[in-house]
Amino acid sequence: MEFSRFTDKKHNKFYLLLGCFFLFSFYFSLHYYQIFYKGYPLEVGSTNLSLARNLYFQGRWSVEDNNNILLSSDLISQKGVKANDIGNKLTPIFYRYIFTLFGYNANLPVLASLFLWSISAVFIFLILYKLFSFPAAIFGFILDSFLPWFWVLSTYAGFYELAIFFFIGGLFLYFSNKNEKILLLAGIFFSFAILARNAFIISVFAILLFEFYQKRFSKKFIYLLLPILIIVGSSFIFDYINQSNVYFINDKNSYRIYSHLFPDPYTFHFNQAEYLNELKNNSAGDLADFLEMFGQKISWRQKLFTYYYSFQYYVKNFFRLPIFGGPFILFLMILGGYHLYFKNKKLLQLCLLWLLTWFIFLFFLRSSNYDHFAEIRFIVVALSAFGFYQLSLLIGNHWENKNKFTKSITVILVGLLLLQTLLVTKYVFGRQYDGETTMVVAYPMIKAINAGNIDSINDVIAVGKHPTIAGVLNYYTNKNIIYFSEETINKLIKNDKLSEAFKIYGVSRFIGYGNTLSNSINEATGISEIDYAR
Repeated sequence: MEFSRFTDKKHNKFYLLLGCFFLFSFYFSLHYYQIFYKGYPLEVGSTNLSLARNLYFQGRWSVEDNNNILLSSDLISQKGVKANDIGNKLTPIFYRYIFTLFGYNANLPVLASLFLWSISAVFIFLILYKLFSFPAAIFGFILDSFLPWFWVLSTYAGFYELAIFFFIGGLFLYFSNKNEKILLLAGIFFSFAILARNAFIISVFAILLFEFYQKRFSKKFIYLLLPILIIVGSSFIFDYINQSNVYFINDKNSYRIYSHLFPDPYTFHFNQAEYLNELKNNSAGDLADFLEMFGQKISWRQKLFTYYYSFQYYVKNFFRLPIFGGPFILFLMILGGYHLYFKNKKLLQLCLLWLLTWFIFLFFLRSSNYDHFAEIRFIVVALSAFGFYQLSLLIGNHWENKNKFTKSITVILVGLLLLQTLLVTKYVFGRQYDGETTMVVAYPMIKAINAGNIDSINDVIAVGKHPTIAGVLNYYTNKNIIYFSEETINKLIKNDKLSEAFKIYGVSRFIGYGNTLSNSINEATGISEIDYAR
């Protein structure tokens, strides 16, 4: 497939490289500022990072024991069970080698995430520069830097960063379209993107489908497909044979599977039947899928509702300000698509096929996850950038005559758009840092646990608030953590069984419950709370 460049100006490579370095530095600094100012990110992929830590210290692919206690690296070699429910394996392996190269530091993955996102932003700039023009590329880069959800996600270490780097890097090679060897390398990059985040298989499939539609089994299509079949295929076959991937197993004992349904490990292991009976008529969100997994009969109405929920989830959130910046960005995307129809139909066809494939797959998989919007980052930025570029040409069609009015209108338009995205992003960060997001709640607990005299082998800490808090505490403190929901705690206290439950898990301290409930826990068990700044 050939994508023509709309402008044919030659720029000095040195200045282009210098410009790319400046763009990288700008993106990194801009996105790091909020973390530097607050002292911590909003979220981390604790499972992947804890796996990386345990691989680094003990060489064990494990994060928990049979009762789903999240273990410290000191205890993982004795009690840890193999984590067969991990799908995105390349990410923890990558961070294991980052720790090997630079030494272990719990904050290092955040910097690595920003580094990878910054490189991918430069890749997008270079792609847009090749496809459209220098002004369109600059605007695309600025928009990419300020779009709310991409900004937020770039600070989430252990999530999408490695996959984003490989996928956008693969797009850069794919669009460069120099020869078959470049396409072979693009296929390798796409393969690594899938292994880092399996959800990218949808986007890669869309690109392959488009190439096949254009040229059938041409040499270029084969060169692009071959490394994907070999690398991804062999990896998935290995996982299937060894039952070591969440997509190929039916391991109901996996916390990452049953936590969608059960409030905590204790309820799953010791109160499963009663809890399932309470939930059998509940069809909220995608809950029906997990009820069916555990042997509950699900009505057709409940099944249909899961499809409806997924459909309305992605449609509704596509228009929300905190995701892409609201209706004006959508207007620019439509405008960009309209003009692209006359300038480069093939590129428009690719974007539309990709977007449609992405939506259809997520719909039929009954997915409902904000993270998936990162997979269409390039489509949003590219169409918006070209739309704005064409809008500026329409407004400023008298620039050659030095029309100051049209220049001013264009500058004002750019300023207003950037102001909108900046204010929305500021609002999103403000709401999350001032709210009950994972790291906001966990950060004071992390400080208290690290400052306390907690043994990483003999002590087990019961944690409340939210199950993701447990994973974050395990990663940042390297202590043994078990999650008990407040609902479960209250039931156990009422039935005079809390002390027995804590003995089962070896709980010696607890943290993350309200003052009243903490006093009740202490009275029921005699176990003391880890005091922290609420």
